[in-house]
Amino acid sequence: MLGIKFIGHEDSYEGELIVKLFCDQNAYRVLDAGVDDSDIDQYIENRQYTIEGDIFCETCILDAEGNELFKSKRMLEPSITNLHDRRAALKRINKITLYEALETLMSSKSKWGTLVGIRPVKIVHEFLDRGDSFEEARAYLKELKVSEEKINLVCEIALRERPFVEAGALEDLSLYISIPFCPTRC
Repeated sequence: MLGIKFIGHEDSYEGELIVKLFCDQNAYRVLDAGVDDSDIDQYIENRQYTIEGDIFCETCILDAEGNELFKSKRMLEPSITNLHDRRAALKRINKITLYEALETLMSSKSKWGTLVGIRPVKIVHEFLDRGDSFEEARAYLKELKVSEEKINLVCEIALRERPFVEAGALEDLSLYISIPFCPTRC
């Protein structure tokens, strides 16, 4: 059994979505303080902490004795000062370190990387709306561990949609409403 510990942050919901990409729900257990962990073979500790003002996200794989088998660590870019952007960046790098640890542990990947419950084409449109290029959007998706195949697909769809989502083209749009049946908070 794999034990998961989320330490120093409140992103366990997003973290569990990443864990579910790799593990059946019966193969892991989120551990809180005081929980019996005698049946745990390996642990994943996903933590966020601050050292001298710098914020770090780190995920470690530990064996049952606490020996470190793998570590993925990222620091929040100090230039990100807007509170909303900082929160989004912390979630992103936290999910990336967790994904890297699980990818190593499970020897598998998700073609969509850390994108769970997210509309990936919207990400590309946000880049283009800011005046950024497709290449900058592609680099960002690559950082999120999205496969080249899926990056190409997302960029192709965004390119086809672009004339319809640009300002002034709203009269050319039709609206379809669907009720999502997915495991995320849609």
